Amino acid sequence: MSRRTERLPRLIFLVTLVATFLLLPGQALAAGTVSVEIEGTGNGEISSVGGVDEPGGFLDGRFPGNPPIECAYASPGPFTGVCEDQMTVDFEFEAEGVALHAVAEPGSAFLGWSGAPPGSFCPPIGGKPTECRIIQGEGSNSTVTITAFFECEEEPNEAGECSSAVTEFPLSVTKSGTGTGTVTSSPVGINCGATCTAEFEEGEVLSLTQNPDPGSEFVEWTGACTGSGTCEVTMSEAKSVDAKFDLEPVVDEFELTINQGGSGTGSVECDAGSGPEACASTYSEGTVVTAIAAADPGSEFGGWTGDCNLASANECELAMDADKIIEATFIEEEGEGVGLMVIKGGHPEGGTVTSSPTGIDCGPACEVETAEFNEGETVTLSVTPVAGYAFGGWLGCKYVSPGVCQVTVTGPETEVTAVFVKDGEAGQDGEAPTITEFTGNQHGCTNGGIDVLINGTHTYVCNGANGSTGANGETPTITPFSGNQHGCLNGGYDIALGGNHSYVCNGQSGAQGPAGQTGADGAQGPQGPAGQNGAVGAAGPQGAAGPQGPQGPQGPAGKVTCKVKQKGSKVKVTCTVKSTATSSRHLSWRLMRGGHAVSHGRTSSQRLQHVVNHLRPGRYVLRIKGQEGGQRIVVG
Repeated sequence: MSRRTERLPRLIFLVTLVATFLLLPGQALAAGTVSVEIEGTGNGEISSVGGVDEPGGFLDGRFPGNPPIECAYASPGPFTGVCEDQMTVDFEFEAEGVALHAVAEPGSAFLGWSGAPPGSFCPPIGGKPTECRIIQGEGSNSTVTITAFFECEEEPNEAGECSSAVTEFPLSVTKSGTGTGTVTSSPVGINCGATCTAEFEEGEVLSLTQNPDPGSEFVEWTGACTGSGTCEVTMSEAKSVDAKFDLEPVVDEFELTINQGGSGTGSVECDAGSGPEACASTYSEGTVVTAIAAADPGSEFGGWTGDCNLASANECELAMDADKIIEATFIEEEGEGVGLMVIKGGHPEGGTVTSSPTGIDCGPACEVETAEFNEGETVTLSVTPVAGYAFGGWLGCKYVSPGVCQVTVTGPETEVTAVFVKDGEAGQDGEAPTITEFTGNQHGCTNGGIDVLINGTHTYVCNGANGSTGANGETPTITPFSGNQHGCLNGGYDIALGGNHSYVCNGQSGAQGPAGQTGADGAQGPQGPAGQNGAVGAAGPQGAAGPQGPQGPQGPAGKVTCKVKQKGSKVKVTCTVKSTATSSRHLSWRLMRGGHAVSHGRTSSQRLQHVVNHLRPGRYVLRIKGQEGGQRIVVG
């Protein structure tokens, strides 16, 4: 067939479509409707899903209808489903319409269409092509009723049904043994369980899968399958398979108790062969469990006690042949100590200084004592004067009560001074100490200190190092306000600092100045726009439509032979072209399932094979344009 002949039907369709547009009056448009009726001795379906089937063409996918038609028919009827819809309006083409597709069930054939309006591309009875395009000018508001015809490919049976020439054989599954379980098939049909017998088509290859229930195990297949591996059955006759399930042997369970001791904290995980995880309370007999200890920060692991078969580092290995108890010990790590130095000034022999917690116990013969405490710990110091002496006061310690103070220990060393004074003789007042501050590097002090003078004896108490810089003072908040408030007639500013408010008033507005002189007249404005044109006159009447040209002859159909080979879930499609009218690179095909088209296209055989190998499980019929009959495909 020449390329000119191949393009003739498309050219006729375009000319008809353009002519239809020219015949439409310029008025408000409304979409028309399409009703489908089906007749004949065969079975099939009419669908508008997907619209025009013209891969790569300018109309591909257009005009699917609203809602898409999905009208099914089984002789002698009636037809059911969505058999009427509204035409799709395509504003780009200023047209509306519906593209219908006829899909015959296995054993039936599509004959053609009847009732298509002028301008439609719907081959009549005997024309065979299965697509009918009803496309009209936008807003035709017409109602179209079209009839599709199907017939049996062979003589109907006694019930008047079309013969699909498919032979089926039953497969029966039984179960034996002391256990329980289920058997399922792919493709679906057996679910034993409840359904243990089903029929499958001749030549179909089934895969049976065993699923033991909890507490049971699969033993073997017998019958059409043997052994304990995969069971595949090719249906060439009625067949049966037995699946044997036995109860699993009983395994003893033993308890594992894990305790923790010591002053520290930590955690324990268990590895029973699949990596560390939370320890279970029981394990099966013979299981080897390794307990792994991990100390928390501030603690360290101290060791294992109990039923460990082998203990090394932080791991305890034990075999579960009885109930087991183990204990992990964690020890709190000791922090690094900070020194607290207590100095007795004045008369060191005049009393004793002690601490809580314990550490400092500086008696009359002691002048200086140092003890270590935890960083940040608060230590309470107390004094006990001896007879003839009195306590004079603390330096470097916060007063709590007479003779008691508290100090927070910080690194590298904290100093506290306790001053003792001597009582006066009987009948006379004791000498009052003279305390004088001094600065600079003197008397053994680098940052100044205090000179305590009693009875001519000087005792020097040094100041500590300078403290860190204090925090900045609070920043004032300045908020403007208006009107007559806070004693201001014309508003002002609110200055807040430390909870106190100060108000600064704005000055009053000055008097209004004298009015300026009147300006000169402005220049004349531009000329206004011209008025609008008058309305356009009405259009003349439209000329009469010319006669429709005859439809060109249909070219001969190409002869294509495609073979489908299936092994398990893999499908191989091989196609041979026997006419130049059809190219093996552009096969027109349609996949049927349950009498419905699930996929169709115009592609190469390689692309078709890719589509077939990605189908969902089920039974399909592959129909290829140019090849009589259909190829059956079963996907597991």
